[in-house]
Amino acid sequence: MIRIIGGTLRGRKLEVPSGLKVRPSADRVREALFNMLDHRLHWQDFNVLDLYAGSGALGIEALSRGARFATFVECSKAHEKILKKNLLTCKLTRECYDIFLDRAERWILSYYYPGNPSLIFLDPPYQENHYPQILKQLADSVSIQKGSIIAIESPKKMEFEFQNSLVLIVRKTYGGTALDLLEKQ
Repeated sequence: MIRIIGGTLRGRKLEVPSGLKVRPSADRVREALFNMLDHRLHWQDFNVLDLYAGSGALGIEALSRGARFATFVECSKAHEKILKKNLLTCKLTRECYDIFLDRAERWILSYYYPGNPSLIFLDPPYQENHYPQILKQLADSVSIQKGSIIAIESPKKMEFEFQNSLVLIVRKTYGGTALDLLEKQ
């Protein structure tokens, strides 16, 4: 179990999927990430994309802090079931979220939202190295507006080459984990 750290749902416990490919973000890392974001954005101005959603902790935390809508993308039916249970436990209504059972790399190709900037959470399984492909797709997507923020959780030793349209705002490390915030230009 993990807990929501801030906002209206603070303290709610979420179930997490089990298995070797699952690595829920530690409370301390999630708290650091959301502290970084709290100082940089107004939650209500962003639509949240929780790619590789797992338990949905990142998207639910964003909704708890005032994001108006979250889209959860998860490719595992077992994880999707846990995600749905967590959304029900938090009493979140369908008007504030959507769920897609798909691979993030495939789903993002059909994403179309010409409105506000997005806040995109990227926390894929480390061992599968989805980062280069999805980062390129986000950089190339016309639906990911200028001013969108991409929050990446990755192994500290992993290094990225970002597309020219993605600018690194800040990189922080916590133990063996790195948090990167990028802004689309």
